[in-house]
Amino acid sequence: MLLEALQAGIAERLAVLDDAALTGTGQSSAEVLGVPGGVLAEMLGRHLVREIMVRGSGGGSLAPLADQLNHDVTHLQGQRLEGMLAQLADLVRTLGAAGGATVVSRHVRLLPQLEFVAGREKLLAGLDDRLTGGGADGPRVVALCGLGGAGKTSVALEYAHRHLAEVGVGWQFAAEDPAVLEAGFDELATQLGAGGLPDDRDPVTSVHGVLATYPRQWLLVFDNARDRAAVERFLPPAGRGRVLITTQNQHWPPARVLQVPVLDTDVAAGFLISRTADTDQRAAGAAGDLAAELGGLPLALEQAGAYIQATGDSIAAYLASFRRRRADMLDRGEPTGYSETVATTWRLAFEQLQHAAPGAAGLLRVLAYCAPEVIPLSLLLHPRPGLAEQLGDEVAPVLVPLLEDELAAKDAIAALRRYSLITPAGRCRCTGWCRRSPPTRCPGSCVRRGGRRPLP
Repeated sequence: MLLEALQAGIAERLAVLDDAALTGTGQSSAEVLGVPGGVLAEMLGRHLVREIMVRGSGGGSLAPLADQLNHDVTHLQGQRLEGMLAQLADLVRTLGAAGGATVVSRHVRLLPQLEFVAGREKLLAGLDDRLTGGGADGPRVVALCGLGGAGKTSVALEYAHRHLAEVGVGWQFAAEDPAVLEAGFDELATQLGAGGLPDDRDPVTSVHGVLATYPRQWLLVFDNARDRAAVERFLPPAGRGRVLITTQNQHWPPARVLQVPVLDTDVAAGFLISRTADTDQRAAGAAGDLAAELGGLPLALEQAGAYIQATGDSIAAYLASFRRRRADMLDRGEPTGYSETVATTWRLAFEQLQHAAPGAAGLLRVLAYCAPEVIPLSLLLHPRPGLAEQLGDEVAPVLVPLLEDELAAKDAIAALRRYSLITPAGRCRCTGWCRRSPPTRCPGSCVRRGGRRPLP
């Protein structure tokens, strides 16, 4: 058949994407992109066939090719219908043999559950309340927001695995790249029996159609979404489902947002001891000090624990090294459940911020010199006569516009919130300036900088 020959040719040409030897990283290009093997070739084949059929329907040089493809598709539809009827007959026979017992099929694609997840019981209980509580019809959506490395994905996975028995579909999508996200929907459409033919509907629409009438609960996880606009068209509009989104971006409807904070020092210290199984008599004290140094950031804690385990060091020895060579240690260790180290995560976030909003990057540098307490921005960014002349040549062009233009300052604050590098602290909840002033003088524009320690 022409259709099969065309699809086979495309698959052959794109086979290099599944060859790990060509990248020098030990992973194939498809694995680096997060696309399951063969899915990209299959998607491209379908799109190409659809395009030929649409363009050839109006005549021209593609008309004979389009006619042949239409014939092949019609033939495949008949075969597919016969196959579906055969599967249905098999299911009926299985149910009869089981004496009427229910045979449950489940479609699952989730990363493995992490072994060490600490201090999240209250957060997980609140998340379940949001996703299963009464109220609105249709799917329940929660956006887990937080600083890079705060453990948003680990919380989402922990929730998904704990409640997996309650759902018929449990699927995790890599949501950072729209093309990879669409490939994930194409694969799920195939799993649900809603894909497989070149003239089928868009896979996103197909999945939405199945989930709208799916007889069981379902759970979708959109991991590392850039913002609301990037995933909006992928969110199912109907059905008995739960949708979890992990993102650094805080700009979501307030009713959907659930903040993922860093860990308390005591919880973080307990995690370090459990993660490393350190029996040194100094372990408890060193773990508390290291937890404080790392600001309770789960990624940093996991990375430190992995490094200690790999080197056979004690927590106390790691702490001593960390205090001497902080930046180097933040780039060492292979944290389980995370694709990047702390240093890489922060470096990428800052580079993206510098490119998209230089003013926000400049403001972040200023905040890095502040103590890890609530910061009254209206005082910090209040114009002062002669201040511009006191600033250095590199600092003045970035900060002066924020001092002189209220809208520019607000734009910078919004940009920092897109990466969860700051969070609003709320009116009159300051631990610094407002504590020493009458509450009526609170500027009402205080923020809390990401993390509890001075930034590196």
